[in-house]
Amino acid sequence: MPTLNPYKNNPEYYIRAWTSNLGNINYKLHPEGWKIIDDWDGLPSDGDITWQQINALKSVGVVYTDDTGVIYPDDEKFQPDPDQINAMDLTEGEARSFLESILSNCNLSSEQMANLCQILDVEPPSDEIKARFEPAVKSIITALNSRISEGIIPIDETIPLSSAEEFFLTDPENEDPTRDDVEVVGFVLGPEDIEREDPEFEEGYDKNILCITITGSATSGEKLRGSLLNMVFFDDDQITAWSILCSQELTWEVRSELFGQISTMLPPIIETLNSTDTKIAETPTDFDISFTHTPFTITSN
Repeated sequence: MPTLNPYKNNPEYYIRAWTSNLGNINYKLHPEGWKIIDDWDGLPSDGDITWQQINALKSVGVVYTDDTGVIYPDDEKFQPDPDQINAMDLTEGEARSFLESILSNCNLSSEQMANLCQILDVEPPSDEIKARFEPAVKSIITALNSRISEGIIPIDETIPLSSAEEFFLTDPENEDPTRDDVEVVGFVLGPEDIEREDPEFEEGYDKNILCITITGSATSGEKLRGSLLNMVFFDDDQITAWSILCSQELTWEVRSELFGQISTMLPPIIETLNSTDTKIAETPTDFDISFTHTPFTITSN
C-alpha cells in the first residue's frame, strides 16, 4: 500500500510506493503538491494513499523523481500491479474531496480537468453560479437593451456620441426614436470567483456580483465611446451594494444620470433575480451606492 510521508525538518512530502518494474520507489512532490496535501480534508492518520490519488497528482504535473523529472500517469515503468489499483478504489466522496483540494491549488486546462476526473471516476464539477444565473443574465440583458433602445434608461452623458451624430435613431416601422448604438453584457461571479479575481475583497466574502457592462458601439479595433461597469452585489435575499465604474468624468450631470440608470435598471434586475432561487426581500435594507471614474476603454472584437 503506498504511503504519504512528511519529511522531518521541512514542510515537504514524499510518496513511498512499489511497482512491478522498479520495486520500492520514492516519489517527490512539487510545492503545489504539498499544498494539495495540506488542504486535503481526508488525509488518513496512517498516511495511506491510493494509486488513484497518485495518478491524479501525476496528471497535474506535481510528481517527480530526481532521476526522471515530472512523471505522468502513462509512464510505463512506474505502473503498479493491477491488483493494487483495483483493491483501493476511492468512494465518490473521497474522490471529490481530493479533487476539490487539487482545484484549489492548480490552474487546469479543460483537457487536464477531463483526465483528472476520469482518473478519479467522478463527473466534472459544474459551474453552479453560471448555471443558476445564466437564464437570469440573458433576461436582464434583453430587458436593459430594450429600455436603452426606447430611451427609458438615460445614457446620453455616460455613453456620449460624437457631436456630429444624433443621439437617437428612428425606427422606420413606427417612427419612434431609438438608441441602438449601445451594447449590454452581463455575467455573475460567485464568492470563490470574487476572491480569486480581486485580492482586495476580504477573505470569506459571501456575496455574488452581477456585472453589467454597458458600452458604446464601434467598428472592430476602434475604441468605444464610453463604458460603464455596474457591479450589483447580492446574496440570497438582498441587494447589498451597487458600484459603478464610469469612463467619463464624474460631473454632477454624469452622477445624476448614473442615479437615473440605477433607478430604471433596479426593477427588472429584482424581477429577474426573483425568477431564480434568489428571492429579493420586498422590504429592502439600505445598500451602498458608489461611483468611481476610471478612464478605461474597451476595444470591440
